[in-house]
Amino acid sequence: MTIYKRMEIQFLHQLIDEGYIYAQQHPDSELTIYNYSPKAQYERVWNEWTLLCRGLIMDRDYQIIARPFRNRKF
Repeated sequence: MTIYKRMEIQFLHQLIDEGYIYAQQHPDSELTIYNYSPKAQYERVWNEWTLLCRGLIMDRDYQIIARPFRNRKF
């Protein structure tokens, strides 16, 4: 893992610890789903991670398995 990626993952874990992102481990596999929390919404904490974590699924090595749909303006 590169230093850049390690720093990004550390920031993700900081946001989880601060309650801005929820991480839920799948009960039968090594996948985790990430979602922003109501705290992020109420405090308007929008950054790269909180915007990405709307159903983001990653494996234990932080490889992205599924991304959320992008917001589109109609």
